[in-house]
Amino acid sequence: MTFAPAQQAPPTHLLHPFPPSIAHRIAQRSQHTQPPIPKEAQTRPQIAGLGTPRQERCARLARASAFPHLFILPRPREETFIRLPDTPGLSISTNTANITKPKDDQERHPSLMEFIQAAWDILEPKNTFVKGEHLEAIVKHLEAVTNGEIQNLLINIPPRHMKSLAVSVFWPVWEWIHHPERRWLFASYALSLSIRDSVRCRRLIESDWFQSNWGDRFKLAGDQNAKHRFENDKTGARIAVSVGGSATGEGGDRVVCDDPHSVTERESDAARSAVLDWWDQTMSTRLNNPADGARVIVMQRVHEKDLAGHVLAQGGYEHLCLPAEFESTRYFLPSEIEWSDWRKTEGELLWPARFSKETLADLKVRLGPSGYAGQFQQRPVPAAGARFQKEWFRYYRTTSSRYELLAPDGKIKTFEIEECNRFAVMDPAGTEPDPQIAPVVVARLLERFLQDFEQIKLR
Repeated sequence: MTFAPAQQAPPTHLLHPFPPSIAHRIAQRSQHTQPPIPKEAQTRPQIAGLGTPRQERCARLARASAFPHLFILPRPREETFIRLPDTPGLSISTNTANITKPKDDQERHPSLMEFIQAAWDILEPKNTFVKGEHLEAIVKHLEAVTNGEIQNLLINIPPRHMKSLAVSVFWPVWEWIHHPERRWLFASYALSLSIRDSVRCRRLIESDWFQSNWGDRFKLAGDQNAKHRFENDKTGARIAVSVGGSATGEGGDRVVCDDPHSVTERESDAARSAVLDWWDQTMSTRLNNPADGARVIVMQRVHEKDLAGHVLAQGGYEHLCLPAEFESTRYFLPSEIEWSDWRKTEGELLWPARFSKETLADLKVRLGPSGYAGQFQQRPVPAAGARFQKEWFRYYRTTSSRYELLAPDGKIKTFEIEECNRFAVMDPAGTEPDPQIAPVVVARLLERFLQDFEQIKLR
């Protein structure tokens, strides 16, 4: 959709055909016959762009009139209509270049989805915008954060699904239209990624499209307009830091963490623990006002003990989980905004227009079961298991003389108990550092194990 100024025909009752002096006398004579003027309409008109003596004389007459909510115009030489911005319910368009044209409410206050679609070509001119249900879900939750319905939000979504553009670029710019005073603190595992999204935000704000539609809402401050930090004239700010970087002294009304973990360090306990400590000890205290501030984490799952698993264990987060392929066996807590996954069929795709079954099949091969399960299914452990495969396990029941084993094909196999073997396993690992003591400890453990095993056989 475009955000061009709306063109409206002027209400005829606001234009008077008589010269100023006659019109003024008519207004005075009719002040007792006209209906009472609503209180909210008694504001004097704010007249902009009046420079000629004829226009100034007209303005003085309007201020002296008994009907200040009507702007009495002289007979124009060309079609000219003046807008009354301070009169509720009245909107008169103009073809005069120096008078600001009004915009439709929907265009001045678009939804976040409408804003993303309209702004897409500014940041991604070579890539066609492809809408998806997953983006609708993200937008709905972000709007709920803006409206104060959600205070802590966790979004798990596969890579390359517009998560950074939606959360770290379009959302803060859109919210500044309504609340330019809000301050934002963004973090990613690499400072270069945080700065990348910060530059995109600034580029969008400085675009002719944005300035022509919302340039009157705020201006970027000239004395604080760097890549990693810029502010506006309404005290709003956007600050970019890295995970583990210094955020001391900084705060925000919105604290956003976009991809806190590097995929290459997912198996490093030290690296993961550093991220968790940074979030708990540093970022958890960065909200300017904990009563109405909000925290948002958006990431792909990389490990069972990553930041997403950590905050889910702590509790208190609205969890939006969007696996690439729908799994009917997974259960999530009910959403605070009454949202649920639109997919009902097992294996139904999240964004089929971009990630088809063939594309996902290729990614399964390249990432392996564990990598694909975490990054695309948002389940760090594969459904079939990691070290121990699900199909290796069997269900069985015992009768008086035999075992009944349920096979993978659903058939039941029977085995006589007397024909079965019993296995006993012992790990003879010792903890004594002295090499002369360790063999003695192992020998005693083995002797005790054999004695216990003989007792089991006798039973």
